[in-house]
Amino acid sequence: MDSAPKRKIISTTDFQKMLADALAIVKELEVLSPGFAVYESIRLQLEALTQWTANGRRPTAEEEQRITLGVIAVRELEDDSRPEVQKLSQLLMSINYELDGLTGASEICEAVDKGDLAEVRRLLDQGVSANSRGSIRASALELASANGNFELVELLMSRGARATNQALQWAVQKGDARIVQKLLAQGAEATSKDSNGVAPLFFAVSGGSTDLTGFLLDPIKKRPKPTKPPKDEYRILIQMLVEKGADVNEKFLGSNYKPGFGTTPLMVAAAFGYDDNYQYLLYLGADPGIQDAMNRTVADWKRAAS
Repeated sequence: MDSAPKRKIISTTDFQKMLADALAIVKELEVLSPGFAVYESIRLQLEALTQWTANGRRPTAEEEQRITLGVIAVRELEDDSRPEVQKLSQLLMSINYELDGLTGASEICEAVDKGDLAEVRRLLDQGVSANSRGSIRASALELASANGNFELVELLMSRGARATNQALQWAVQKGDARIVQKLLAQGAEATSKDSNGVAPLFFAVSGGSTDLTGFLLDPIKKRPKPTKPPKDEYRILIQMLVEKGADVNEKFLGSNYKPGFGTTPLMVAAAFGYDDNYQYLLYLGADPGIQDAMNRTVADWKRAAS
């Protein structure tokens, strides 16, 4: 199968021309509407980008994170029908799109996702940031962790990639002890939670199950289906996380978006029928007498799983 064509990257000269055109418009609008904070924010960001891309320079990933021109175009300018405002909005959207390519973020994240070590190294050598984020806003390191690619994780971290909590979550789900150990050693937090409020320990206990979050948010309707026991490496992950502060008796409380039912890691092991993980949690001090929000203990979940 032929590979997808590579995205054509705009030159910094053409990018500077877009910035100059947008700056000219926003300065005129500032004269017409003095003190309007939106126009001031746009101008300051455009001036910063002009400086960051001068003389063929690429913005760093950190600099790119500070640019919100695309969001401003959608939220603040979209409903203003004046031709000059609409032209500015279109320019800002184009700048936002081209900025992603100019920094090399799209290229390096695509290479990471494909597991192309040589291409990732080439891009890093060209100055592309190891902390680049792709179109889904996942960093290169997070993608490498999700794919269980230890060589890429090592390379990216040797070039300054930050060990994020999201990378840790995905590495735990993948069940890669080497990556988890490296991330924890570099500052990723064993007690962190994802957007649903799920801590890494729960994923380790469930063997990285894709059914875990649904079960935690609705344990009655979304009971896990019987599967083969998870690989032994997940018990190593449980030990690593507990040694770094994860609580074996933590109750899953959910998030502001949707609350949980107070399910504990031991209840997860019981509900999934993973006896080895269950016994190991007991060894680590898990309390089988804890009740969830439905007054159930692990004994109830073990009966439901049998």
